[in-house]
Amino acid sequence: MSIFINDVRYTLRNLRHNPGFTSVAVIALALGIGANTAIFSVVNGVLLQPLPYRDPARLVEVSERSPDFNSMSVAYPNFKDWREQSRSFSSMAAIRWEDYDATGGGQPEHLNGRMVSAEFFGVLGVHPALGRDFDPNDRLGTAPVVIIGGGLWNRRFGSDPGAIGRKLKLNGDDYTIIGVTPSDFEYQGKYDIYALLGQWDSPVARSRDMHPGIRVVARLKQGVQQSAAQAEMSAIAARLATTYPKSNGGHGIGLTPLSRVMVGDVN
Repeated sequence: MSIFINDVRYTLRNLRHNPGFTSVAVIALALGIGANTAIFSVVNGVLLQPLPYRDPARLVEVSERSPDFNSMSVAYPNFKDWREQSRSFSSMAAIRWEDYDATGGGQPEHLNGRMVSAEFFGVLGVHPALGRDFDPNDRLGTAPVVIIGGGLWNRRFGSDPGAIGRKLKLNGDDYTIIGVTPSDFEYQGKYDIYALLGQWDSPVARSRDMHPGIRVVARLKQGVQQSAAQAEMSAIAARLATTYPKSNGGHGIGLTPLSRVMVGDVN
């Protein structure tokens, strides 16, 4: 014990008489602690904490592949064919980035948002904190509906439950608020607006030649391995390439675990 105390005294004496060395030592120690803290945060988020969705190991991203791109966004008609023809998934959803300008009933505000197919929240196993989810009756030709993020609900509506059923003018059109997401919900970021992709009335939505930033997430059925699902989707891609050679010729379909998409490959 006395040897340890003497060593500590010697070290402190040297540090006191060598302020330059002391500064370098303190900086090096701080950098080391900071780096280790950052590494632990990444490891904790990537390796130790699962994705915040129901049974996340069964979630995969489904993307188009072409001779030029190993993974690219999906043509909306192709997504609808995948959803109808595949049997490996319990559900499949499409997501597209879209920003909105909110006007009327408060200060004008630019909102970040997404257009999603009706199955989006169900695929992830997430339920609205207030109101209801999208359903098949919400489709093109019916009154536009929207689910809003918990943050928007708080700052624009004061967390008033009466916001359900109210109108929100987005990009000049009236949307009825039908639900509010949990305050901590996020999918590749937090968003204020979740509009329905099935109510998107645009030529782009009807074209197989257009790839308007749509990404697809799907949930594997119990007992179905990703390799089996990949084989099935490759067969679907081949059928679509034969049916639509101009737009789909040479295109394939790729599956990637959602955890790898979200946090990268840490192997």
